[in-house]
Amino acid sequence: MSLARSTLLVMISRILVMFAGLIVSGVAAHALSSVEQGYFFTFLSIAAAQALFELGITNLILHHLSHARAAIAGAVSEADKKNAVDIAESARAYSKRYFLRAAGLFTVVVGLGGLVFFYWSPGAQGVHWQMPWTLMIAGTALSLFNLTHYSHLEGFGRLAVSYRIRMTATVVLIAAFTLAAFTLGGLMSYPLALLASNGYACFALHRACTEVNKEFGLGGGYQSRPIDIGREQRKMAVSATAGYVTANTLTPYAFHFFGAEVAGQIGLTMSIFAAIATVAMARTTAEAPTYGPLIASGKLTELKRRFRSTFAFSVALAVALVVFALIARQMGLAMMPKYDNRVLGVAGFVVIGLLIVSNVALSVTSTVLRAFKIEQLMWPSLFAALLVLLAQLALRLDPVKCLAVLAAFNGLVFYPFAHRRLAAKISI
Repeated sequence: MSLARSTLLVMISRILVMFAGLIVSGVAAHALSSVEQGYFFTFLSIAAAQALFELGITNLILHHLSHARAAIAGAVSEADKKNAVDIAESARAYSKRYFLRAAGLFTVVVGLGGLVFFYWSPGAQGVHWQMPWTLMIAGTALSLFNLTHYSHLEGFGRLAVSYRIRMTATVVLIAAFTLAAFTLGGLMSYPLALLASNGYACFALHRACTEVNKEFGLGGGYQSRPIDIGREQRKMAVSATAGYVTANTLTPYAFHFFGAEVAGQIGLTMSIFAAIATVAMARTTAEAPTYGPLIASGKLTELKRRFRSTFAFSVALAVALVVFALIARQMGLAMMPKYDNRVLGVAGFVVIGLLIVSNVALSVTSTVLRAFKIEQLMWPSLFAALLVLLAQLALRLDPVKCLAVLAAFNGLVFYPFAHRRLAAKISI
């Protein structure tokens, strides 16, 4: 598949995810009370702790598999091919073991931790959240396990197959959630839809990976090879943990200290902008599997050209979508003022918009930097997380002010740091 077609496919998928986020947010605002909306988005934020169990390993595995795929394709002898296949099989086995354990740990740790959090937080009487939370954990654990199959497909160049499954799973999620919300109602709707979506994805991914194995001669006996992932993953684990703190602690923070309704406003607004970030990063996502082979073959000039083009495209798209979101907010609330208390005000939209633009610039840069299989962003990631925790737990700042602090740090400190590190690699 050509890079242009891959980019188009990922872009379509990301646009679908954007609309899915908007539909889910709209249905939630319509079908849930303002208090239930707060619970709903707090569910999502706490369940996003799956990032603390994924710990950045998906990208490392993807890059190992893409290097192995290049070695299989370029093998000049059977011995070279056998060595490359052994490395690919070892990376796949490492991935499967890791995600199976991660899903189990996530279920126990986050499931029980969420129960404690909601019991201790001041909530509304009569909100039955226990069973929805249990199903939410089960659906998220399944999505965590599915990452091993997605990295397998994308590492072996099956981006089209991977994203067709992602898109179908997204459609299943939208349809199931909408149906459940307008028939069952309440907090059970989304967890049931999540289980249906990830259940379909698990089945489809298994079939697709079997086809890849047949094509590349995988799935048989192999000699286990050492996979040097743990050392770099430990560094990425810090970055992933810090990323969770900076991206997903604000809604639980608002829920606990400012109430469920404020958490609902934060969660709904953040979900809108998360959809924007997803679309803006589509081109980088499409190109990421190609970076490893370019580095392996020494084509750094081509890597530099792709980075510059992708950076300009992604940041420009992020800016345009942020402006559109602000205009849509004003027009939408002018027509439906009853939803004014469901989202943040204009200041909140502007602050989150600035955060999204700085995050897109940082993400495009860090994706290329991490393709070198060396984690160099651990310390600024950690500092960003500590800054957020300081703003929340020590200073008890208003949630919008917490976001403003993070936007300033990412745009003025973190991104320039990542840019300098990448410049040292490819002289951008």
